[in-house]
Amino acid sequence: MLHVDQSQFAADLAAVTKARVYSYTRFSTPEQAQGDSYRRQTDAAARWAKSKGLTLDDRLSFADEGVSAFRGGNAGTDKGLGRFIAACKSGLVPDGSYLIVESLDRLSRMDPHEAQYQLLEIVRSGVAVVTLGDGQEYSTERLQREPFALMIALMVAMRANEESKTKARRVSAAWAEKRRKITARETDKLTERAPGWLRWSSEGWSIVSERGEVVRRVFAMTLQGVGEHKIAQALNIEGVPVFGRGKMWHRSAIAKLLRNPSVIGTLIPGRIEYIEGKRTRVLEQPVVNAYPAVISQDDWLTVRAMKDGETTAVRGRGAKAPLANVLSSLARCPDCGAAMTRVNKGRKGGRPKLVCKPLSQGLS
Repeated sequence: MLHVDQSQFAADLAAVTKARVYSYTRFSTPEQAQGDSYRRQTDAAARWAKSKGLTLDDRLSFADEGVSAFRGGNAGTDKGLGRFIAACKSGLVPDGSYLIVESLDRLSRMDPHEAQYQLLEIVRSGVAVVTLGDGQEYSTERLQREPFALMIALMVAMRANEESKTKARRVSAAWAEKRRKITARETDKLTERAPGWLRWSSEGWSIVSERGEVVRRVFAMTLQGVGEHKIAQALNIEGVPVFGRGKMWHRSAIAKLLRNPSVIGTLIPGRIEYIEGKRTRVLEQPVVNAYPAVISQDDWLTVRAMKDGETTAVRGRGAKAPLANVLSSLARCPDCGAAMTRVNKGRKGGRPKLVCKPLSQGLS
């Protein structure tokens, strides 16, 4: 007969079900990560736990760095708060536990009714939310005993949401003024970001000579009938540095370059709008001669005529064919660890196979 140590079993069960204290930290800009925001929020949570005779669970911490809560970006399933809420729903967080935050606006800056729903979602799972800034504790027991506490939470949510709306309006107005100035030729620079072949100085934009030559070469090879994949492969074989942070040239980078109007000096400003809840980039009127042209107008128009006849839609015999590679980029090369790509060298007797992507792009 199996002997069970009842006292040890009770101790183990208590350890598993004992209420815990968790800390959630969030700051909305990457610059705050370099400052005191994270340390301040975590240290305050540890002091609160100690004052209550509890221990802050540092094995499972939740943080969202550089994430805004204005549109609920921190509540996604891949974000810190989203993971905590999922853990609450699944029972991984014991009843009676505490979630410590600096203020309710760390959890949400969404519309007040959405913010309150999110708060109640946590509380109903048996977790009390403690806000250190104003000393409030939102638990099921308190909300049943003091319904007015919900009004406190609602007013905090209203203030946080209005602050975010005001900030969004100011930022939007500032960007609108920048776009107006560059359209009116009152300035030459919209942002510090620019096409990879350009450099900004006090005298304005100038072409980085070696990169400008790469752009011209890509267009020249295209006019000669060389495909995008072959162009990328040639650049990789020759060790031509990429413009961005990538390690090698890809066909997609060549395709984007061939379709980028910046090569003829045209800038197309844009703004971000939320249409039916979806983040959408809205393009404005092009600004010609915003940059120095690296490609002639004739070459640009000729390449555009060549490319405009292409389509990404599947037509003809391939329209009803099964998806070629639903697990794209999941396979990894056992030698170098890079992603592998699926290739098929022909329909007649050819079998698809996985090839190391750097190797397929001309790198060994």
